[in-house]
Amino acid sequence: MNEQRIVFFVGHDNSAKTSIAKALSKEIGIPYFKNLNEANCFRTSFLNELHYKGSYLFEILEATGYSIIKDREIFCEAAYSWAYNRETDIPFILDLDRKYRALNLHVILCYKTKLVDFQDHLITEDKIPAIMEGYHRIRKQSINPWLLLDTTDENLPEQLKKIRSFLGR
Repeated sequence: MNEQRIVFFVGHDNSAKTSIAKALSKEIGIPYFKNLNEANCFRTSFLNELHYKGSYLFEILEATGYSIIKDREIFCEAAYSWAYNRETDIPFILDLDRKYRALNLHVILCYKTKLVDFQDHLITEDKIPAIMEGYHRIRKQSINPWLLLDTTDENLPEQLKKIRSFLGR
């Protein structure tokens, strides 16, 4: 069996997480997953989702040894909760972060330094600095390796090259 590989793509909305994660999945043969239902909980507390789904995903991956490329995960909860002053559970997130270290977690933080024609149905562009501040805050507390990936130029081949290097492939 191949070495387990867990890759979380995080970052502000419209930072190309989904496009890059799907391309990486296709290129290296690790399944891609995104919870399409999370937007329904955006304006409310994510605590129940965090505690149940965060533990559940970890336990599945730990028990099966499966690899996954996940679009948004526990660190997003911290960043967005801080940006929107929502209740969160940082000790729980950091405990999962510690557990994921044993499963070979790598985190890719996508961001754009310049947004062109920003449109999103949940957030406004003026929230992005606070969201990014939240990501940097949780990144500094994480024990897992993070790649800061500037996606402003939208150069997918170059971005994939940087990610493969980061993952040791």
